[in-house]
Amino acid sequence: TREYVVRGTLFSANKDKLYKVWETWDFSKATVLFIAAYPNPKDSTFTSSMTSRCRNIAKHFGLGGFTIVYSFSHIARSSKELMESAQPIGADTNIVIRSAALEAGLVICAWGATGCFLDRSTRIHDLLSDIPCACLGLDPVGNPLLVTSGRHKGRTLMEYFYFSDGIPF
Repeated sequence: TREYVVRGTLFSANKDKLYKVWETWDFSKATVLFIAAYPNPKDSTFTSSMTSRCRNIAKHFGLGGFTIVYSFSHIARSSKELMESAQPIGADTNIVIRSAALEAGLVICAWGATGCFLDRSTRIHDLLSDIPCACLGLDPVGNPLLVTSGRHKGRTLMEYFYFSDGIPF
């Protein structure tokens, strides 16, 4: 059978913010939402290590696709560049995060230490407090770990993610 893949991106009007990236290959299955720190310029071309890792995790667990949204929507090459931005959070960032979380079959928080900047961890916690979320684990400060390659291999979905009612941090 032939596999059809649908990909898309959602940018701000002036293209300086990337709100959402998604890829679906099986519309009959649930998808996973990853909430990452900030978009890399390559994310919108589906060639970044982040999009590759998210795709691999979704396929490993038999899901039909993935979506990535960002706690900060400013496109940056580094957290330093992000923190120097005059407006690191786009006007529609919170709306996009919330709507994507409501649509997803599974929500994975994965923004790392960058979540401390402008207290975004707390803001997203408040935004999604009524939605079950998971993460790959927590760093020493309590931020959800970033998506890294290889952690999912040889594990079941329940072994891999920390589940909670609402965000666990």
